[in-house]
Amino acid sequence: MVKRDEKAPSVPPLASEELLLLELLLRLLPQLKLQITHQTSRSPQVKVPIYQKTFPQDIYAALREMTASLVQLKADMRFLQTQEPAAQQKTEVDKLKQQQLEQAAQQKTEVDNLKQQQLEQAAQLKTEVDKLKQQLQEQAAQQKTEVDKLKTEVDKQKTEVEKLKTELEKLNKQQLEQAAQQKTEVDKQKTEVDKQKTEVDKLKQQQLEQAAQQKTEVDKLKQQQIEQAAQLKTEVDKLKQQQLEQAAQQKTEVDKLKTEVDKLKQQLQVRQVAFSASLVVAGISRIGPVPSETTLIYKYVPTNIGNAYNSNSGVFTAPVRGAYHFEWHFNGDTSQGSAGWLVKKSEKVFAVFEQQGTGFMSASNGVTLLLEVGDVVFVRLTAGSVVFDNFNHHTTFSGHLLFTM
Repeated sequence: MVKRDEKAPSVPPLASEELLLLELLLRLLPQLKLQITHQTSRSPQVKVPIYQKTFPQDIYAALREMTASLVQLKADMRFLQTQEPAAQQKTEVDKLKQQQLEQAAQQKTEVDNLKQQQLEQAAQLKTEVDKLKQQLQEQAAQQKTEVDKLKTEVDKQKTEVEKLKTELEKLNKQQLEQAAQQKTEVDKQKTEVDKQKTEVDKLKQQQLEQAAQQKTEVDKLKQQQIEQAAQLKTEVDKLKQQQLEQAAQQKTEVDKLKTEVDKLKQQLQVRQVAFSASLVVAGISRIGPVPSETTLIYKYVPTNIGNAYNSNSGVFTAPVRGAYHFEWHFNGDTSQGSAGWLVKKSEKVFAVFEQQGTGFMSASNGVTLLLEVGDVVFVRLTAGSVVFDNFNHHTTFSGHLLFTM
């Protein structure tokens, strides 16, 4: 603090700048109070956060501090004016004014910022409230629509229930009428049944009487049938005996006829014996040289009357006693030689042989033999010999029955 001097001159009046600053503060103070009061009363139903409630108190505190500072500055300026020269006091006062103006501008900016924040928060709250109102309105409209649908459905169901009720009443009425009609018909039918029952009883009595009479007649007929059956049985037994005797006689005659037929068939069959065969059916075949005597099997059999020749074994079997004529032909293609025997059972009868240096060669022979039933005849290739045949059928074996004996 600056010490006061009793001889200092009197305090001069405030400058025009100081008066303007004070007037500005006094004008701002009511506007701030009005704005704060308006903001807090706009949305009484909206819950204001705690940090927003501290804004009015901070503004009042700032105003109080500004007022106290101005009062102190004013007192200090007056004191300095009484102690220092006018030029020095003016300089200091100008500085103080400048500082006060800067502080006032800064505080005004802060107050404007606070007002802007409060306005933005109020707008945001208003937007949220509008959204909530819109949602509530939409929900109310949707619920109203659903309620209307439910009312419509209830009305429809009510109409259907009334229709069903009407139909049920009609059906009940019809059923009652039908039941009355059916009862009447049943009563009529019952009366008719009683009448029919009486008639049936009469008919039963008549049938019983007729049955008794018929039974007597049937018994008589049965007795007559038994007597007739006994007579017929005796006659049938006699006829059966006669038929058995006739059948035995016919069987004997049939057996005789069968024997004669078999003999005739045998005679016909044994008179028809003939065959011809060659080694191969198709292609080319060369047999030999063989290490030992080998029975030739002639596969191609164009003729086999009586089936006396077996193409699987190459053997002819005499079916009947008689004279048979046989012929066999060999064909060879090398200098190895071709030789073979016609064999009756195990007896070598006639042979064939041929050999030359080059080219094809052939040999053949024939014989007539007396054969008993079951005698076999076949052709055997000698050891070391070769025989050839192809699709032209050069190597063959044939025979036939001349006559029976």
